[in-house]
Amino acid sequence: MGTENKPCYTNDRWDRSKTGKEKDMLDHFRDTQKMQEILREAQTGLWVIELDDGQKPRMYADSAMLELLGLESEPSPEQCYQAWYERIEDEYCPIVESAVEKIMKDERAEVQYPWEHPKWGRIYVRCGGVRDWSYKEGVCLRGYHQNITNTVMLKQEYDAVIQTLSDSYTGIFLCNMKNRTYKTIKSTDSFRVYTQMFSDYEEFLSCYAANEASPAYEKMISESSKSSYIAGRIREGASQIEEFYRSRTGGWRKIRIVPSTGYSEEFPWVIVAFDEQDQEMEKRISARTAQVAVSQIYQLVISADLGKSEYSCIHGSGEWAELNRHGPFPDFRSKMKPKMPSEDRKIFDHIFDRQSYREKNYLEGTLRLSDEQGNLHYYNFYSACIRQSLEEHILLTLRCIDDKKESQLRENVLSNLCECYYSIYLFDLEEDMQEAIWQEDTIYRKGEFPKGSLESYYGKFVREHVFLEDREKMQRAGSPEFLRQTLSEENPVYDVDFRRIYPDRLGWVRSRFSIAEMRDGKVTKVVFANMNINEQKMEEYEEEKQKKLYFESRNIIKGLSSFYHSVFYVDLADESFQSFSIRKDLEGYLDGSDRYEKLKSAYMKLIHEYERDKFAAELSVDSIRQRIGAGETIYAREFRRDYDGCYGWMRIHIILAESRNGIPVKVILAAHSVEEEKEQEERNRKALLAAYEAAKKANEAKSSFLAQMSHDIRTPMNAIMGMTSIAASRINDPEKVRECLTKIDMSSSHLLDLINEILDMSKIEKGKIELTEEPFCLRELITDINSITRPEALQKGQELLFRTVDVVHTDFIGDAGRIRQVLINLITNAVKYTQNGGRIIVEVQEVTGRTPGAASFVFTVEDNGIGMDPDFLNYIFVPFSRADDSKVRRVQGTGLGMSIAQGIVSAMNGNIQAESRKGQGSRFIVTLNLKIADSDQVAEHRMAGFEIQDGPGSDTRCSDRLRGKRLLLVEDNELNMEIAETILTEAGFAVENAENGKEALDMFLASEPGYYQAVLMDLQMPVMDGYTAAKEIRSSTHPQALKVPVIALTANAFAEDVEKSRRAGMNAHISKPVSAGELYKQMKNFSAR
Repeated sequence: MGTENKPCYTNDRWDRSKTGKEKDMLDHFRDTQKMQEILREAQTGLWVIELDDGQKPRMYADSAMLELLGLESEPSPEQCYQAWYERIEDEYCPIVESAVEKIMKDERAEVQYPWEHPKWGRIYVRCGGVRDWSYKEGVCLRGYHQNITNTVMLKQEYDAVIQTLSDSYTGIFLCNMKNRTYKTIKSTDSFRVYTQMFSDYEEFLSCYAANEASPAYEKMISESSKSSYIAGRIREGASQIEEFYRSRTGGWRKIRIVPSTGYSEEFPWVIVAFDEQDQEMEKRISARTAQVAVSQIYQLVISADLGKSEYSCIHGSGEWAELNRHGPFPDFRSKMKPKMPSEDRKIFDHIFDRQSYREKNYLEGTLRLSDEQGNLHYYNFYSACIRQSLEEHILLTLRCIDDKKESQLRENVLSNLCECYYSIYLFDLEEDMQEAIWQEDTIYRKGEFPKGSLESYYGKFVREHVFLEDREKMQRAGSPEFLRQTLSEENPVYDVDFRRIYPDRLGWVRSRFSIAEMRDGKVTKVVFANMNINEQKMEEYEEEKQKKLYFESRNIIKGLSSFYHSVFYVDLADESFQSFSIRKDLEGYLDGSDRYEKLKSAYMKLIHEYERDKFAAELSVDSIRQRIGAGETIYAREFRRDYDGCYGWMRIHIILAESRNGIPVKVILAAHSVEEEKEQEERNRKALLAAYEAAKKANEAKSSFLAQMSHDIRTPMNAIMGMTSIAASRINDPEKVRECLTKIDMSSSHLLDLINEILDMSKIEKGKIELTEEPFCLRELITDINSITRPEALQKGQELLFRTVDVVHTDFIGDAGRIRQVLINLITNAVKYTQNGGRIIVEVQEVTGRTPGAASFVFTVEDNGIGMDPDFLNYIFVPFSRADDSKVRRVQGTGLGMSIAQGIVSAMNGNIQAESRKGQGSRFIVTLNLKIADSDQVAEHRMAGFEIQDGPGSDTRCSDRLRGKRLLLVEDNELNMEIAETILTEAGFAVENAENGKEALDMFLASEPGYYQAVLMDLQMPVMDGYTAAKEIRSSTHPQALKVPVIALTANAFAEDVEKSRRAGMNAHISKPVSAGELYKQMKNFSAR
């Protein structure tokens, strides 16, 4: 927005244009089409916003801007502004508005924010602009809108890389596999030289390899960093590519290539990182005593894992230097065998055969190998089979035994010394001179310490590269006076550790001052060498940490001793133990020993003989290491142990106390008796088994019920369908049609009884059975029951006797319908299971009541029928249960009658019992406490019931009273609609129909007040269901909205359905199938209001 952003060209071609031979300067920018192409390539659009008082904001956008806004056609300026502003996330609106205010004040402003693109989703944009003061009608702003999503994602990738990779990486770059561009995340001077020269990352890395890597590794770096190679490896599933190489200064380096977090064809970025590896190589060299001299003695050192068919090149010199550090073993074999005479190939196969190491674990001998010119050389080989961590490796070394010059040996020795130390200097104490023999890469490039004054350069080293707290001791250690006093023939070496300052971290270094020359017993020259010991120091810190952990473990163990009768701290490394708590009987077998094997042997004398082998195997050191190494840091085992002459269960907990490098070193063994636990487990097991058996029987009963229900439902359904077919074929025979309709009605009633019985059982199981509190006369109730049950008994020629004993009270308040249901259930059961000509006695007896205002009654139903087995009598009240008897199977039933009766009686706080003998009969006894009512209450209730009961001529009276009332009937099923409409029309109602809740709502809202006297509403309908329609009616502004009766007319017959319809604003609930009497009853209730 200022002059600093304007392009400025100073090359020769621009100068020539000023001479007039080329176009004028501004001509280059007058081609707007090309400028648009450039802006589109940069994903940058231009905009103009006009803000006038009293008018909507307007935005004018160029084609690139329209594309960035996701607009395919050119909108109006107002629509364009709205499309931009509405997709700014709410939390970023204040930031954008603040930037606009700054621009309006003629201040420079630029803002970044996320923006929801209609096609691309969430993107990140950068916006900036200036104010056009020439616009007078209001405020005019001109600016740009740039998509910076890739930049933001790369920044996020930067952060992830910085957090993921360690500080030891000296160069980290993000490289694009598609266009070969790259971004620098971290760089030192050695990389910066080349990043300034190249924009293509392959060219940059090739130049780096040519100038920085040892010639032997130059090709490897160039090949492994090519985009085609990297992309191919990633497609093959490689999670990273890693190669080691040496720099021209001799230091070891590692190149590591890792796909970015969101790597894909659209985001093809990978991380290329370079790591210092002198420390790693030093660690490898110091791992074995003989390793220091490996490269001076051996030309090739190979480790082969035959199980994985892989090899690793530990060291290779000469023509072996180009051998890959890791690779498939067949590749190594194919490179070696062609160089050998046929006799030596058999030796080679013998070396890499595991069977060759059965008698002794090493082989040695001579091999002949040809070089690239075909000259045959003799090599001594030594191979060994190394077994570690359950893996086998074969290590092979080759040493050329051709004559060598002494100078070559010295050169190799120096090379090995340089592999141990990253910098080596020679101090001449007499001449006050220092000279670099070997320098680290960064010091070498900067030329900080050339040959010169010892006092000057060593002092500079201490000031600039040694941590402040360590400077005094390092200054003293390097002074000539101190070195002459400290070093001698008896003590030729002096080491001092200090913290070295690196550009991005601190690292521990060990400086070694050793005698290089003595004259007349006086030290004249000293070698000053520096070695990275950061990892060693970390290990020392870890050891200190483990010591602290040990003492903490001791405190934990002391705490455990109060809960466990025996606690031991076991060292798995030397297989010893310490006891912190121990039972006397075990202590007597130890004889004061601290060996773990002795502890196991002592326990074996107490462990049950059948479990001793198991104890020895599972408590062995190898078994403990294996289980804890697999991740079980705490686990338990159980064994039977001798406790004072009786065997009881003992549980031993094995707890990890200390590990090193992932290997368990110390564990805690804690043992205690769990005999009581085991007894409780056995009790729980038996209880669970009993519960399982009960559930199994219930499930079997339910399966039997489903099979029986299939039969019981199909039987009346078959009658309904058959009678319907007969009636259709005899349509001209009114008497036959009437007979068929009678049988259809009877079968339908039976089918409905079955369904109601199942629904009753469901309510009982859910604890939702509803009881009414209404006055009733017990004498009338018994009379009703007699009239209902006697016809069925007479059909079988049975004698049905009703008798009362000591009945004083007859008027009560309660649920007469439920009492009727229980007694009818018991009586009809007795009729079903009593043979023709049998006898059934129903006795009602009043006994002394314990509750004031209530009477206690005992209802007994006794028969001389088939009776029941004692086993089935225990399950008589279990749902779906039926006796396994051929006589019982012939009788229709669901197995729910007794369960329903028990559920109702329990809900009334009563009791029901069953007695029976096979072949002699059964007796059921029901005890209920009934609340005594006044005779006036019963009479009043009887008169109220008489007014609404259905009887002869009631339809006519009902029709007279309700004739002309207009109802709105809402039903989506045509057949149900026809049935309800017919019943209501015959009752004298005027009926209007609606097929769904929405249509009914519209008809009601459009009606005049008082037009509809009631709404009959189905619940489950398309477009709008009945619940919603009722709520909409109640919440409307119609004058009748809160007064008009709304009655649910539905197949949803459960209590929760009734409650849901009530909450929706409905006044009543009629379950399908619809009964004419119920419809009349409900309508009379509402017409009376």
